[in-house]
Amino acid sequence: AGVDFARRLEGTRLTYEEIARLPLILLDSRSSSRRFIDARFGERGIVLHPEIELGSHDLLLDFAAANLGAACVVEEFSGRELGSGRVVRLDTEPIPKRSVGIFTLRESRPPAAGALLELLGF
Repeated sequence: AGVDFARRLEGTRLTYEEIARLPLILLDSRSSSRRFIDARFGERGIVLHPEIELGSHDLLLDFAAANLGAACVVEEFSGRELGSGRVVRLDTEPIPKRSVGIFTLRESRPPAAGALLELLGF
């Protein structure tokens, strides 16, 4: 969230229910990240109704920095904005980590793909 928006929530650990009541800025409902978040909240019987839906992570951060609401973004991809103070992390109940799987054929894997998989720890 943007600094001014987050100031109102300072010192508060937000529950899933409280998060759902915030003006939310989320990815488009067709994205896998959004479906993951909707499913986690759905497990608790909560349906999210975002104020704004966007198509990119960068736009989520820009809108949050403008204090238009709270965005749900991958923290590891938000380091520059968090480090600069444009946005701040809200204290929330933990959201389970996602896992990613990759399938390849070893015999026909191009060298660049092998290097990428090695970099990713696969």
